[in-house]
Amino acid sequence: MKLSDKSRQILKLIRDGRSYEQILSLHSDYTYKDIFSAAQEALELESPIDSTYQDRLENIRRKHANAYEPWTYQQEELLKKMHMGGAPLHAIASALKRQPSAIRGRIRKLSLDE
Repeated sequence: MKLSDKSRQILKLIRDGRSYEQILSLHSDYTYKDIFSAAQEALELESPIDSTYQDRLENIRRKHANAYEPWTYQQEELLKKMHMGGAPLHAIASALKRQPSAIRGRIRKLSLDE
C-alpha cells in the first residue's frame, strides 16, 4: 500500500511544523478528517494490521521451537556440556531448538563465558 497524494502532502506539512489549523487555513479543501486519514495511512504502512505479536512469535517458533520458552534444568545442562566441549554456537542452538541470541544470553547468564 502506498500513501495517497493528499496524505503525502498533509504529512509533509506536519513534518515542516505546521499545526492542524495552519494546514486547514492554507488548504481550504482539507478537513480534520483528511489529516487523521493521512496519519492512519502512515501508521498502516509502518505496521500492517495482520502482523501481530502472535504472528511474529509463530514465525520464529517455526525455526526455533523452544524460542521464548522457559529454560529447563536439562536444557541448561546440555548447553553447559556442549559449550564446554567446544561446540559451535549454531550447533548448540540447533540442538536446543533456540535462537543463537538466546544461547549467547544464557551463556552469559550462567557465566560460562568467563
